[in-house]
Amino acid sequence: MTHHPPDLSITKVREEFVEQAKRLYDEQFRAKCEQQSRGKFIAIDVENREIHVGESSEEALEGAARSGRGPFHLMRVGSPGAFRTGYAVIDEASRPV
Repeated sequence: MTHHPPDLSITKVREEFVEQAKRLYDEQFRAKCEQQSRGKFIAIDVENREIHVGESSEEALEGAARSGRGPFHLMRVGSPGAFRTGYAVIDEASRPV
C-alpha cells in the first residue's frame, strides 16, 4: 500500500478560513453574542458575513444552511471550542467484576 503525504494546500486553506471566521466574530459579533447568547452555538458564514445562533449545534448549522452555501465555522459563545473531548484510562485489573 502506498502512503500519500497529506495535502498541505487543503490544510492551509482550512486554517485561513478559520482565521477569517474568528476575525469576523471578534470584530463584528463578539460583544453582542457574549452579552446575549453566552453558551449558545453559532455558525459563522464568512462569505455572507453573518452568524446564526442556536441552542444546539444542529440548530445553528441548519439556520446557516438556509441562507448560505457554507462552509461554516461552528463555535460556542464564551467557550474555547464548540465541544469538549476527553478520555479516561481504566485499569481493568482494579475494575469490579
